[in-house]
Formats: sequence, structure tokens, C-alpha cells
Amino acid sequence: MKLQKGMTLIEVVIAVSLLTLITLMFTSGIMDQISLMKRARALTENTFTTSKSLESELQKLREDPASTGVVAQTFTLFQGDPIGERTVAYYPVELAVNDLQGNLTDKKLYSVIAAEQVPGAEVPEILTCVTNLTKNGLPITEGGTYVNSDYVYVDIDLTYGRPDVLLLTKYQWYVSNLGFPIPYNNVEPDDWAFELKCPQFPDDYYLIPNMSLDELNITSNMAGRHIVCASTPSSLVGKLGISYLSEPKYIYGLPVFTNLLGHWDASLIPGGSMAEELDNWFDITDIKIKANTDGTTKPIVKATEFPKLPGKEKPIIAKSVSFQNLSKMTVVYPFNVGAGANFTMFAVARSIDGMGGGTIISNGSAWAFDLSTFTGVSDNEWNVFAINSNGKRTIGKDANTSGNDDPVGDLVGASGTKLGGNEVEVAELIVYSNVMSSTSSQWKQITKYLGEKYNIGG
Repeated sequence: MKLQKGMTLIEVVIAVSLLTLITLMFTSGIMDQISLMKRARALTENTFTTSKSLESELQKLREDPASTGVVAQTFTLFQGDPIGERTVAYYPVELAVNDLQGNLTDKKLYSVIAAEQVPGAEVPEILTCVTNLTKNGLPITEGGTYVNSDYVYVDIDLTYGRPDVLLLTKYQWYVSNLGFPIPYNNVEPDDWAFELKCPQFPDDYYLIPNMSLDELNITSNMAGRHIVCASTPSSLVGKLGISYLSEPKYIYGLPVFTNLLGHWDASLIPGGSMAEELDNWFDITDIKIKANTDGTTKPIVKATEFPKLPGKEKPIIAKSVSFQNLSKMTVVYPFNVGAGANFTMFAVARSIDGMGGGTIISNGSAWAFDLSTFTGVSDNEWNVFAINSNGKRTIGKDANTSGNDDPVGDLVGASGTKLGGNEVEVAELIVYSNVMSSTSSQWKQITKYLGEKYNIGG
């Protein structure tokens, strides 16, 4: 008979003991988890109950703070900010959360409510916006200014509806693209080419970065452009109002100011853009030289289309003064120029009606800035012309030598100087009271500036 092997009594006892131990370990862990879940559920329920009680206390404070016995406290918002810093009053509310047995614990819910309730829907409104130009701290009233070494600023004055709910105003400054030489206030909104003559916001503008104050320092790269400001008010509760766009301000551009005597820009002549007879044409320097119509035939100021800028769909629209049928304007100087005064002149002009020439400005038989003395002049083609009293002449924005170098003469007696005379159109004329070299950097800066402004004279 074979012996059969099996587990001994001791082995059975050890196995049962191990199983019992393992079962007890798992059972303890499961019971701990069940207990934890019960406590978490109770804490959640107690927290929710406390939260409802907190809301009830807050509502009492909204309706009748005095009946609650809660004392108001204060807190400073935006501390250190010169614009936004303000002290607010509030009521604190604090409630403890109960444990499983209903006893208070160290866990608390805390909330605050403003002592002064501001209607959330109330936001300030900008009613009016006035744009001011200043130069060396003095106001400029001509609607624009030169960019030069002087301190030139543009700032915003606003009036508000509901100023009592105003916290602060956000300012964003924009500058227009090139190609809009007519000031905004010289164009009527119902003009036939309003969208061509005036930059349209925001398509024709770009944001000036890092400029958020209510004033802007005008710099040289803003010359020949329009400046606008978008002002956005915000309420005491941080709600933004409607942005208000200021009226554009045009910044005159000119790269050279030393010895500047006169500057006539047709685009700055006030009035409409349709053909109109011109009685007076003031220059735009601080001297304010006046040109009066001479005789019965008056020159005509009108809108003129210049070539499109590269990559742009819109042509440049500017104004020009057309001198036809021997129409002239007498230049009235507010001071005595005197004999022997030298000069340098620059003009954006064209000869018209097959004349092949055209006098821009002259002084009797003494001298004349006449297009017939330039070589390569085509009728009805705009270009940049320059001449000095020594007879140096250039044409185009690159200042290519053109014509003879015969002496032209000097600026003499104020009474003899005339603008126009025969079949010529002038968009801009600049006069300096010194002789510039035609190869100087100043000469080339001015011709380049005029060529780029009107996209001509390549």
C-alpha cells in the first residue's frame, strides 16, 4: 500500500493564519476609506449649508447693513498708481463650518461686500473731445504744425457724462499712413472723394506703441501724417465704455527749417475741393506771407490726383493752384526783403496746355522760377523742381541736374514778387533766403521729401 502525501496540520494552521491576517489588513483599509468618504460627504454638506448661510448674511448687508452689527473696514486698491489708486469701504463676513457632530471647526468661509453699491450697468460716457496742439508750451490754432526741434505736443481734453462713476480713461494713439496731404478739416464729409483724401480709421492708421497718456510728443517720423486718439473710459467696477475717436490733426512735414522764408501748400487752403477761385494764399510759416490775386483773372484751386503709392489701391489726392490766362498773385511781405538777398526755391508743379514752360514765381525782369528753363519738362506731368539764385537747377526727387547754370538774380523789393503768370499748376512752393548748393544734403532732403509726399519725380 502506497503512502499518500498531504498538508500537515501545522501547514494548514499557518495558511489559515496568513489568510486571516491579509483579510484583516484589507478590511481595515476599506473601513478607513468608507469612514473618510462619510467625513468628506459630511464636510461638503456642512460647507454648502454654511455657504447658503453666508449668502443670507451678505443679502442682509445689502439690504440693511446697520441691522447686522458688522463694522465696515477699508482697503486701498491700485496702491501707488497716481491715476487709479482709491480707498474703498467693505463689510467682512466670516462663518465657521461644522464637523460631523455639528461642532464648529477651524475651517471658515470668508467673503466681503462693498459698503457703497455701484450699479454695474452704469458706465461713463465721453460727450466731447477737443484735440490741442502746443509748441513750446503755447497753443497752435492753425490746425497743424511743423515737426522741428521745438517741443510739439498734441493732447486730449474730454468731457464726460456720469463722471461720478469714472475710474480712469485708456488712451491709444494712432498715426496715418503716407499719401494723405490734405488736413481733415479742409475736406467736407460729403465730398466726392472723402475716402480718398482722408485716412479712414482703422484701415489707414497704425497704433503707436507704448503711448498711453493723454498727450503725445510729435516726432519727425510723424511728419506729413494725421494723428488721432481713441479714448475709452472705464467705470468704478471696471466696465469699459464706448471708445471716442478724436478729430485727426495733420502734422506738416519739412526736413529743413533754417532760413525758411515762405511755404505755400495748396492742400492747406481752406474750403471745398471743387474748382474755386482763389483770392488769398497765405504761407504756413510763422511769418505768414500773404499772396493776393492780382487783376481780374483769378487762379483756381482744385483737387488733383497724383500717382498711387506702391502697394496701395488709392491714388494720392492733393490740392493745386492753377494759373491760367496770365492770372497772378502779388506776394505781400510783412518785412523788407531788400536788394541782394539770395534765395533757393523748391516747387511741385507742372506745365499745362502745351506751353512747355510756366512761371511759378518771379520778380519782374529781375528773376523768374520758370519751368521753361529746365530740360526734359513734359506738359501735364508733375515733378519736383529746384533752383537757387546762382542758377543751379535740378529736377526730380533725386535732384538730377537740369538746365543752364546762368545766374538768376536776387530777392529784391517786396512789391515786385508775383506767384504764377502763365499756364502752370503749383501744388507746393518752398522759399529759403539763402543759397543752397545743389549737391548739398539739405537740397537733396527737400527734393526727396516732396517727391515721396506726392509720389512723383522718380
